[in-house]
Amino acid sequence: MKAIAIGCGAIVVVAFYYTDVIHLAWLAAALLGLALIVALQRMQVRYMGVYVVLGLAVWFATFESGVHATIAAVALGLLTPVRPFQDPAAVSAEAIRIAEATDDHPDDPDADAGQWRRLSWLSREAVSPLTRVEHGLHQWSSFVVLPIFALANAGIVLDAASFDAATETPLALAVALGLLIGKTIGLTAGVALAVFLGLSRLPDGVRWAHVFGIGALAGIGFTVSLFITGLAFSDPELVDASKIGVLGGSMIAALAGIGLLMLVGRRSAATAGAPRSDP
Repeated sequence: MKAIAIGCGAIVVVAFYYTDVIHLAWLAAALLGLALIVALQRMQVRYMGVYVVLGLAVWFATFESGVHATIAAVALGLLTPVRPFQDPAAVSAEAIRIAEATDDHPDDPDADAGQWRRLSWLSREAVSPLTRVEHGLHQWSSFVVLPIFALANAGIVLDAASFDAATETPLALAVALGLLIGKTIGLTAGVALAVFLGLSRLPDGVRWAHVFGIGALAGIGFTVSLFITGLAFSDPELVDASKIGVLGGSMIAALAGIGLLMLVGRRSAATAGAPRSDP
């Protein structure tokens, strides 16, 4: 929560401190949109599409006002209800009641459909809107929006000149191998040392192949690795080459780690499903 509060505070500072001109008419329109969202919430309007349209309108009005549009996202996030509309304990009790009151009807499978639909609605209402939105957008934000945002703001120029500079020096290859091999060996060796000294043990069902796969995934480096490139080198060409190495090594590490873990998982599943031979 502290990190979220600090992040929101930073966004507010950026939004207003770095604003040159504010167009009051557009700002008023954005505030009106936020007020309309609050009013609809008070009227118990639950249809998500209405809030999506209003949220886009608020974002556009904020953008046109001259204020940084991220402030609209902060405001919309703060207005999203964090409490469910139905008490989860009451919904659980209702679920038990419906389960006990309904029976299987082979001749009419929809005999109790009304009660099950009501329970489905209650179950949805027992989860807060914030949690539903977070769950629905998690994959998009984690695997699409965040990588694009990070790449766009990392200062990496992916053009022919950058790749030519990366091939003219072994630095990019060294950085990539450092992430892929160094992280894999370092993490695996660290875990092995801890187990050998009796400081820890592998969890049940975890094999050394799993540790090796996780070590490969540890080779995915981005923010800190890119930050160090700016500190380690002053030559712009070397910085660009090292950044290319970070991206290339991270991609290879991700593919290698995922491939290893998938292979181990398939072998474990095959072993578990294989019939046991009598001694």
